Amino acid sequence: MQSAHATLNQMLVTLFNDILRIEESTLSVPGLSIREVHVIEAVCEASEPRMTVLARQLHVTPGSLSVAVTTLQRKGYLLREQGREDKRVIYIRPTEKALKIQDKHKAFHQEMVEAVMGLISDQELTILLKALDSVDRYFTQKELEHS
Repeated sequence: MQSAHATLNQMLVTLFNDILRIEESTLSVPGLSIREVHVIEAVCEASEPRMTVLARQLHVTPGSLSVAVTTLQRKGYLLREQGREDKRVIYIRPTEKALKIQDKHKAFHQEMVEAVMGLISDQELTILLKALDSVDRYFTQKELEHS
């Protein structure tokens, strides 16, 4: 019998990989990676879609984001707009094509959450949310240590 440590490790790795694989196959768009979908999501959800803010949210360097935005701009998903008041500020805007991808992406997440909630009781959901909050705080701390 596996130890709790080994079981938890296996479950975390499997869940992470399964979610990414299923998300990618569900959102299957030729020529668009799941990372690019997540950039589109960040742009669509951002209250202030500036390059520096988006890079921080996505935990990437502004240079890496710039490369991704250029690629998505070339593919017709994003637009760059110069700030009206400050020309140095660059805003990233989604195109209609990006908004369609984002709708599909949101639907996938909605379905996933509803499915999980349908599998467990309210009491189990409360425990799961508390546990996931603790796991999230751990990963947030690890990320801060490595940035």
